[in-house]
Amino acid sequence: MKNLKKVLSLALAFAMVLGLCIGASAADVTTLNDWDEVENKSAATLLGAFDIMKGDDEGNFRPNDNVTRAETAKMISVALWGGSDDVALYNAGNIGGYTDVVAGAWYMGYVNYMTVQSIVTGKGDGIFDPNGNVTGYELLKMCLVSLGYSPETEGMTGAGWDVRTMALATKPGFQNLTANTTVTNWNAPLTRTNAAQIIANMIWRETVIYSLTGGVGGNTTSLVTGTGNTFAQAVLGMAPRTGTIKANEYGT
Repeated sequence: MKNLKKVLSLALAFAMVLGLCIGASAADVTTLNDWDEVENKSAATLLGAFDIMKGDDEGNFRPNDNVTRAETAKMISVALWGGSDDVALYNAGNIGGYTDVVAGAWYMGYVNYMTVQSIVTGKGDGIFDPNGNVTGYELLKMCLVSLGYSPETEGMTGAGWDVRTMALATKPGFQNLTANTTVTNWNAPLTRTNAAQIIANMIWRETVIYSLTGGVGGNTTSLVTGTGNTFAQAVLGMAPRTGTIKANEYGT
């Protein structure tokens, strides 16, 4: 247990250092009113350092509140923009043609960007449901597509998309996107603390790329392989560092 605490302490310290390195605009979530209620502190601190997830206007993280589809669209967009909020670049028009995405709504640019990147496609019949709760399966899919996985090639569409999504999320040899979460029903609304952990897991996971390879009868098939770079390296510009921790609060 003491060794586990050391690892968790190091992870949290590393994430907090990131916050200091990003600059004054980074959200210091550790000062939020309900910080003591946040279970996944290292994940929340990491996301705060890149302005991916911050507190509300009252200074609360609200870890046990459900996260909406619009909120998730913003978090994934900011992550893919390297921690910058470039929503103004995508505020022109309703690219997805969603009937419930109102012009001028704070989330429109994020939804537009996510649609252009094929990370979201709506819920059918022209509905995006911005204020609806995001489910665990939905966020896992968004993260996987953000890492480079093709929803069509990997079967993350149509019947059984949730099963195939979970298989990719927990694929051996890659960071498990479900690690350290407390989700028991992945088809249920997702809490903010679990959403933070899943996105943090995505940040530490390797990105992928597709290549064409010869198949039976001369046909070509798509082969997905890891790029050798994590999302942290490829998108957020974080360089890996190794070293030995000499001491921490648990001992020397």
